[in-house]
Amino acid sequence: MSEPRFNKITLILGARGTGKTTYLIGDKKKGVIGLLEKVYTNRGMKILVICTTDHPHYRHVSLLEKKDFVKFKKGIARIIINPEDINNFCRFLTDSNNLWNTIIIWEEAKDHSETKICKELGRMIRNTKQQNVDMFFMYHSFGETPTDIYRKIDYISLFKTLDHWECRKTFMGSYISRIDKAYKEVQASNNNYINKTVRTIDAIR
Repeated sequence: MSEPRFNKITLILGARGTGKTTYLIGDKKKGVIGLLEKVYTNRGMKILVICTTDHPHYRHVSLLEKKDFVKFKKGIARIIINPEDINNFCRFLTDSNNLWNTIIIWEEAKDHSETKICKELGRMIRNTKQQNVDMFFMYHSFGETPTDIYRKIDYISLFKTLDHWECRKTFMGSYISRIDKAYKEVQASNNNYINKTVRTIDAIR
């Protein structure tokens, strides 16, 4: 999708092995250009991947210690944070003078936000425009995504899932018809890596 997503919150849903990470950051060995390079290249934004484990898909990305985030000015880096420390870490990022102009990828977000997003993460989401921040939340299914995130997002990038969007129907807004159409197209395809992006808002905020 070529539409700029400046200061937006995107939910990326897909089962393991459906290509979510490649969709975002690409694969140089396969000559695949990821969404972040296509959309954000000219904005000079730095990319921070937040993991709760040493995720194999990001081992080629430089590992950054939390204390060194203040020195992180460009490129892509990852930080590994224990799930129980996420709230304090979000407070640290929000209060940091270096959060400005950052793309944040929350990899395996269910490890710290399966039932509800924490207070400080909610504050980060509310401050995206003031901080010039874009966020991408990675989940494997509709059901494992916390209910309170469905009304905070601007986009859903939908890959093949093992569950149905109706399990979160109560928490979705006016975009239900759009997500239903995308879901049917994705599930019906023989391409295991197909994805469709749905706008969850009717007007730019």
